[in-house]
Amino acid sequence: MTRGKVPIASRRRTVIPTIEYSADTEKHGLLHTAHTSMGVIYKITSPSGKAYIGQTKQKLSSRLAAHVNPGDRKCPILGKAISKYGWRAMKIETLVEVPNSLLLEYEKKFIDMYQTFGRLGYNASPGGEDSPMKTPSIAAKSRATQMQPERQAKKVETFKKTRADPDVAKKYSDGLKRAHADPEVHAKFKRGWKAAQSKPEQRAKNSAAQLIAQKREEVNERRSKSLVEAWRKKNPDATDEQLAQMEKRRAQAAKRRATKKQESANLSNGTTTSDTCNDDWVPSDYEDDYMWGGGLAPGQGRSTPAPEHVVGCSV
Repeated sequence: MTRGKVPIASRRRTVIPTIEYSADTEKHGLLHTAHTSMGVIYKITSPSGKAYIGQTKQKLSSRLAAHVNPGDRKCPILGKAISKYGWRAMKIETLVEVPNSLLLEYEKKFIDMYQTFGRLGYNASPGGEDSPMKTPSIAAKSRATQMQPERQAKKVETFKKTRADPDVAKKYSDGLKRAHADPEVHAKFKRGWKAAQSKPEQRAKNSAAQLIAQKREEVNERRSKSLVEAWRKKNPDATDEQLAQMEKRRAQAAKRRATKKQESANLSNGTTTSDTCNDDWVPSDYEDDYMWGGGLAPGQGRSTPAPEHVVGCSV
């Protein structure tokens, strides 16, 4: 007898089948009870009749999404079945909700009950054990495997495909916003981020990535537009003359970047150009220095020295 149905949402556009509370749950006296920290024992059955018993302390939708996503699969035998039959063909059942402390015990009971360990199912162990990832040697081996270039490339490709879906991207963004609305979650994230950024190797990696990014025209264009929008919000009463001056500085900056890029290309090709003086340059060379300085007079408040190519120019 079906006890109820709970629709489960997926991170991907793939539709996850309806979860059913199994009649066996009632038969074996394992109906869920109210508890503050509850976990779930679930069952996935393929068209062949073979099944997989799993347990999770997460939301069941999150755990199922990991089964759907090839890049996240940690159950290779079940993963092969999903690839063969397709996720839509799988039947999902919630067998029981129990306190987290009883998850391992009940997982083992259900694996034995449905005989899903071995040739009759997709479980790789009889269950009831802690995660192998808690063993340092196994965890280290797994990390080494995951860090292989081909594995990393596959994960990046899967991530890009998933996030390319506007619906998925919005759900991901909304989820992060909800999480960071919790002060504890936000504080934990901030501590982790600061700890990661304090490592010299991470700082060097960030610096190298920034140098590469800043050489791309699309990055500079996005940055420029962002600065303009921020400046306009900060100065809602700006006059047409001020806006015109700002646009002029942007055009001058773009011209200088193009000139510098051409000079670099000439040097790479072994050609040289005569030293020229850029009489258009003014101390407010970088748009952000001028804008965030509130329209400082030339030379005031500048921490960045003038570009070398203008030294000696007449003003």
